[in-house]
Amino acid sequence: MENDLDQFSDEELNLVTDYLLKSAKTRFDYNALKNELEPFDEDFIDYNILLEIIGGKTIDESNQVISAKIVSKFLMSGLMVEKEKELALEIIASKIAMDSLQKGTHSTLAIQ
Repeated sequence: MENDLDQFSDEELNLVTDYLLKSAKTRFDYNALKNELEPFDEDFIDYNILLEIIGGKTIDESNQVISAKIVSKFLMSGLMVEKEKELALEIIASKIAMDSLQKGTHSTLAIQ
């Protein structure tokens, strides 16, 4: 069976999308997610996170593929560049910890 959605109007497709989003927001603490991602508006969260997950799982994409798509949306938004400056020490610490772990250092020593 071919997946041909061209026969449906944007209005019809939007009804389905709106229903899915409304339902999805009841399955977890959506407000907590919104607060955590405060610089982003509800549309960004809905269309670039929730629908990316729903749509990806609909076509059996792996978690890694879905995650990569979501991360790319954040990167394209410019926030990651801004946050990179604020998280500079953590980024450096992460690089050092990863290097230490790869060299065989025990995880408790890598974070000290």
